[in-house]
Amino acid sequence: MASATDANPEVKVFWDKYDLTARHTLRGICLPAKGHNISQLSEDQATEIRGIVDDLEKSSEFHAFVEALRTLISAAKYHNGNASFWEHAIANGLRRSGYYSNLAIGRTTKSSVALKRLMKAFTPHRVTVTYLAPMEYLYLEASPVACRTFAIRKFTSTELDKILETARCKLFYPDAITDTGFLCNYSFLTLKETRALNPIGKININLGAVGKVNLRYCSHPVIEKALYRLALYQWLPDWNSESAPLTKKGSAGDWKGWLGFKIPFVIQVSNSILDRPASIPNLARLHTEPYCHPSTGEEIGEKPSQWITLDEKQTQMLQKCLIRVDKMLTNVEPFGSSWPFLMRGLGFLVKGYFSEGLEQILWHITALEAMFGEKRSGLTQLMTRRVAAVLGETDDQKKLIKKHFQELYDLRSKLVHGSEISEDIWDGSVKDAREFARCSLLWFLSFLESIAKTGKHSTSTSLPTREEILAVIDSRPEAIVRLAKLLQSAPSSFPAVKTWQEPWEN
Repeated sequence: MASATDANPEVKVFWDKYDLTARHTLRGICLPAKGHNISQLSEDQATEIRGIVDDLEKSSEFHAFVEALRTLISAAKYHNGNASFWEHAIANGLRRSGYYSNLAIGRTTKSSVALKRLMKAFTPHRVTVTYLAPMEYLYLEASPVACRTFAIRKFTSTELDKILETARCKLFYPDAITDTGFLCNYSFLTLKETRALNPIGKININLGAVGKVNLRYCSHPVIEKALYRLALYQWLPDWNSESAPLTKKGSAGDWKGWLGFKIPFVIQVSNSILDRPASIPNLARLHTEPYCHPSTGEEIGEKPSQWITLDEKQTQMLQKCLIRVDKMLTNVEPFGSSWPFLMRGLGFLVKGYFSEGLEQILWHITALEAMFGEKRSGLTQLMTRRVAAVLGETDDQKKLIKKHFQELYDLRSKLVHGSEISEDIWDGSVKDAREFARCSLLWFLSFLESIAKTGKHSTSTSLPTREEILAVIDSRPEAIVRLAKLLQSAPSSFPAVKTWQEPWEN
């Protein structure tokens, strides 16, 4: 980038004029009390600097520099657009790079270095976006939990201030400031995404997609794949942390429900200094509870509501689960076109996870229908047998699973068909619906992974279809397993084997 600057003296001339004006206006006007640190500036000092910078960016020197840089960079045909787009991008670049704040607190910055850093921001054409999603109600005693594409971890307030550029936002982007001292109490689902830098002057609107309805399973699509993994873990609140089998049903006065974490919002941070920092959602949306002094019992503030506590051993189990599930999905995803029902079922599981009350039952039963359902008569009994065949190991377990599932499916039918519901519905039914869906999805993942790993299915056409898998479940699986071992050497045309009809011809 240095060569580009040296080869365009006109850009440097206009930059030097603007830089001289900025230095003369800003240099050392707000020296912090302790050293050169913008985080120590007062509100009045920040307001003063912001006002001066606003005036600088309205000056003729700034507009002349913007036009010269726009002419130079537009020649590469990636960035384009009128001057107003460039003014916003260059203003963000100078603000977020620390150019203005360094001048204001008396920190020495070479003019050529500042220009090179600004120009470099236009050239990578790739940016990294970090997503931070607070996991409400969750407390991890050990951190971080690392998966292949995401992590769950806590940050100190100092770390969050650095990631969110709090000191710089205090100067120039007040709507992007948040209380990092409060947010540091949360565990965050965090992941990174590398994508193309949005060209200056281009508004990304696909007119061909206007009015198109897309299938989404959560409010935050950027973290949807991570939620596929997380929704398969058995989340339970502290007061009901014992895992109850599917064959044990909750009743009145016997709380057997489930509760999971929630994602109230997602914070997005781009490493491109040309982008304006995203506004931070209102923290008032987070659920809190009174925080009392441990000695006096006097209420002294608010703290996050946390009802899912994972100790070190449980946190290790969560990580083990996520790594295993991620590996299974990674092995199966290449064959997604052959097994679309799997990802559809996972999506409905996520939908059910973040729903409330009876709506959870609807979405979890829908997830089960995506796996076990067919468009044919007798569907209720058919699904009941299939769920029991997959989840019950003994005849007694199968009998109880059939009973519980039949009750859930009858409830689902009453809900969607507008029938009157006279019986009481307990939290245990909501949990049963989720567990039926969650465990069935894990079964299908394990089964399909074992098929995908055999190495015999180089093409999707050689994979068993959903209908074939269901046919196996409908039969006697234990007999099929025994026969499969015996028939490994059978001809590929089995059961129609011509030579078996005339064995003497062999």
